[in-house]
Amino acid sequence: MTDTPGTGLMRGLFLCTHNSSRSQMAEGPLLVRGGMDYQAFSAGTHPRAIHPLAAKAMAELDIDISERAGHRAKGIEEDVFLARENDVTPYDQAHNASILLGLCKANRIKSAI
Repeated sequence: MTDTPGTGLMRGLFLCTHNSSRSQMAEGPLLVRGGMDYQAFSAGTHPRAIHPLAAKAMAELDIDISERAGHRAKGIEEDVFLARENDVTPYDQAHNASILLGLCKANRIKSAI
C-alpha cells in the first residue's frame, strides 16, 4: 500500500473471488488495528456471504468480521472501489478481473494466500 497523495493515508483494496474469506480476513485486521493511518477495503468478483469459519477464525484474534458486526461481501463494481491506488489479489481469477475492469491503476500486488 502507498500513501494517498495529500492525505498521509494509506489505502488498499484486498480483492478475491467471493469476498467471503481471504479478502475479508485481510481487511479486518487492518481496519481494527491500523488506526487512523490506514483505510482498507475488500471486494470480490462474485461476492457471497461471509464464510462462518472465516468469521470464527478472526474472532479468535478478537477481530469481528461477521455480518452481525456490519461486514458484508461486496462486489468490485461498487463505486467505493473504483480507482483505488493499490490492491492485493489473493486469487488469479480476481486478479485478472481487476485488470479487465481497470481497477487499481498504480500498484498491484498478486499474492498466493
